[in-house]
This record gives sequence, structure tokens and C-alpha cells, in this order.
Amino acid sequence: MRILVFGAGAAGALFGGFLSAAYRVLLVGRPERIDPVRTGGLLVRSGKEEERFRPGAAAVLPAEGTFDLAVIAVKAFDLEGAARALAEANLRVGRLLLLQNGFGNEALLPDAFPAHSVYRGLLYDGVSWEGPGTLLRHEGGPLRIGRPLADLPPGGDPEAEDLARSLSAAGWETIAAGDIRREIWRKLIVNAAVNPAGALTGLPNGELIRRPAVRRLLGALVEEGERTALAAAGYRFDLMEKVEEAARRTAANRNSMLLDLERGRRTEIDFLNGALLRAAREQGVDAPANEAVVALVKAMEGKGKD
Repeated sequence: MRILVFGAGAAGALFGGFLSAAYRVLLVGRPERIDPVRTGGLLVRSGKEEERFRPGAAAVLPAEGTFDLAVIAVKAFDLEGAARALAEANLRVGRLLLLQNGFGNEALLPDAFPAHSVYRGLLYDGVSWEGPGTLLRHEGGPLRIGRPLADLPPGGDPEAEDLARSLSAAGWETIAAGDIRREIWRKLIVNAAVNPAGALTGLPNGELIRRPAVRRLLGALVEEGERTALAAAGYRFDLMEKVEEAARRTAANRNSMLLDLERGRRTEIDFLNGALLRAAREQGVDAPANEAVVALVKAMEGKGKD
């Protein structure tokens, strides 16, 4: 299998690195990230264990080629541009996997990608760069995939199950979700609690549930998300326990929204709490906690820029 990973940030590099143990993988990303991988490989640290992978690496998309799977792993706000660049490249792509946070990401794709070929991947691992060519991984559970745009009959999705088996065979545990739309809502609610709470407090994930005041904020964000999911899509959730589990499993991780704020970068708040807030307003659901964290995070964006 030939795999292209477009957007070799921490998550994309980790995913592509693992798949390179079994398949031909090309990582495409910024030179400062790609160059160390090209010369020395990709080292992944997880607890006391470490493993080195040697995927292909490039700073630009190839001029031509055929890929069984293309993975777009850029931040949600860069998805539209990346998808357009991929669509305009002289490449033949069998399946497209979107691997980033966010809600409604599929709507940003150009028509070049048929609905039946588009997959969402919900990644639960915490990962960050520890140094050039070196990633620190906090395992959070299996990848869940599905085709949110496809018109699927009841009883499962054989195509998604086939892709899940292929990814699992490369060492990345993957599950084909029976209802990927439900899973997207579930992850949105969890991320929209943990990410802004960590970003605004500066705390690693494990500390969020140990501080009573922060835990109350998490509870308010989760409750608003659950009411919105019920009103908008008819999904019933009880996710506070899932939030606590995610925080414990990635206890040492300082989430990506926190790291983006510290580095003066744009965050994905518009695609997490912002998306949830828009859905809440459309359904007439009050979401004051989400409104507050959106305003606070956006006020802090760019604060660390020169």
C-alpha cells in the first residue's frame, strides 16, 4: 500500500511513521519538521519505550504518482487549502482520510473527492514534538474511522472495515465506527472541554480533573455539548466520565490548543467550541460556558507573536 500524509505536524508524522513499518509512506510537511526525518528518521517516545521509523519525507507534494490512501493531517483551519492543493496535484488517490480535530470538516472538501472515498479519522492520542525528528506520544485509544458523506446501508461498512484492518496490520489499532457521525459528536464534546480548559489554565490534562474549579468548567462545557448534540442530531451522551478517562490516560500531555497559544499561533477553537456554539444557537440551546471560552481563547490568540 502506498500512503501519502499531507501535513506532517506532530499527529501526521506520528501516524505516518507507524504506518511506514508496513507500507510505503511519504510525509509532506514544513522543511523544519521534514528535514530531520529525512536525514535521521522519526523517533517516537512513549513512556519508557522508543521506536524509530523511516518514512519517506518531502517538503512539497510529488509531481505525480498513485496513492492508495492520502491522509490530510493539517490543522482544521488549513484543511480547505490543503484539500484544494491535493485536488489540483497530478496525483491519483484511492481513499482520502481526514485526520484533524473539528466538526463539519468534510464540507470544506472540493468536489474532486467523491463522497464514497472520504473517511474521517478520530485520533485520541496526545502527541507533541520533543525535538527535531522526535515525538512524545501519550496513547489515548484506537483510531476510529468511517465515511460520513457516504450513503451506507445498515449493518456496517465493509470498505471502512477493510481500511481499519490495513491500518491495524501496520501497528495502529483502528476501529471502523458503526456511526461515524455519532463518534464525531462524541469527540467534539470531549475536545471542546479538555482543550480550552488546558489552554486557558496552562495545565496538563491530568491536572484538569484534580482542580475542583476546572472540573466544574469541564462539566459545564460537556453538559452544553450534550444538550446541543441531542437537539441537533438526536444523540444522547453521558460523557463526563469519558472526559475524566481521557484526561487520566493522557495525564502528562499539554494539549495542542495550549501549545498553540504559547507559541502565538492560531488555535482550532473555531472548529471545536466555535462549531459547537454555532450548532447550539441554531437549535436555541444556551451555551454560555462555550461562549466564554471561545471569547477568551480568541482574545489570547497571537499574544506570543513577535
